[in-house]
Amino acid sequence: MKRPSIPPSSDRLKPIACAPYDRRDYHVIAVGPVRPAQGGDTIYMQVHLDVFPPGLAPTLAAVKEVAEAARKGDGNLRYDVVQSVKTPLSHMTLFAAWQNRKAFDSYEMSDYGRQFRDKVGPLLGSPFDDRIYVLIN
Repeated sequence: MKRPSIPPSSDRLKPIACAPYDRRDYHVIAVGPVRPAQGGDTIYMQVHLDVFPPGLAPTLAAVKEVAEAARKGDGNLRYDVVQSVKTPLSHMTLFAAWQNRKAFDSYEMSDYGRQFRDKVGPLLGSPFDDRIYVLIN
């Protein structure tokens, strides 16, 4: 697959950039339907998982399972999982969105969310890096 060039609009971000532009390629692991956000309360989540290579297979199973369960949760707008194309393939990123903070908190407190964290925690080579974002104007 040919890597697209950096869009010219990225030049507009240079004055406020704290780091160089970073482009990564990924394998799609689990991508589902996207529902449109309504209102300005959408919560976005990005989780980076760095797994020790022996834990790769159980982590792949766990991310697929949590993605499927999360997509059925109230207020979930998307839940996607990608994996680095570079060997040893131990890096994964989860992208998700919820309609509002209440829906996100329900995910965090859900049995499937807790079970996911319990399964992958011991397999990680770095801390569980769970970040949430909101849009700003």
